[in-house]
Amino acid sequence: MRRILSLPLVAVALWAAFGASNARADDPFSGKRWTLTQIGDQNWTAEKPYLEFDRAQGKVSGDAGCNRFSGTLEVKDSSLKVSRLISTKRACLDEAANRMESRFLGELERITRFEMRDGKLRLLAGDLPSLVLSPAL
Repeated sequence: MRRILSLPLVAVALWAAFGASNARADDPFSGKRWTLTQIGDQNWTAEKPYLEFDRAQGKVSGDAGCNRFSGTLEVKDSSLKVSRLISTKRACLDEAANRMESRFLGELERITRFEMRDGKLRLLAGDLPSLVLSPAL
């Protein structure tokens, strides 16, 4: 009886160690926090905004600078669409942060595809680079 009970535990442990990592290999952006490093042609060095993708659940969430947000995520091949964004409505007293948040969320809704290059996630609106993100450390 002891062997029978331990076999399923070993199987679960092996799946957790190897199966979960293999599942992530074909999904390069889920399970990570992606921090904005560039918006349009403007470099960005702050910890916010950031994105987190959950491809299995079809969701995207993050912090746009002043407010948290979430929305629907659709990915097929290199196509990516974010829609139905909702956010908290906290006051953003810093006018520059408020402008950046509005720009970031607007760009996010325009995204049509993605590409991975040099470890960075590039989100594009058509052929134009819109957002460049790096995995948070």
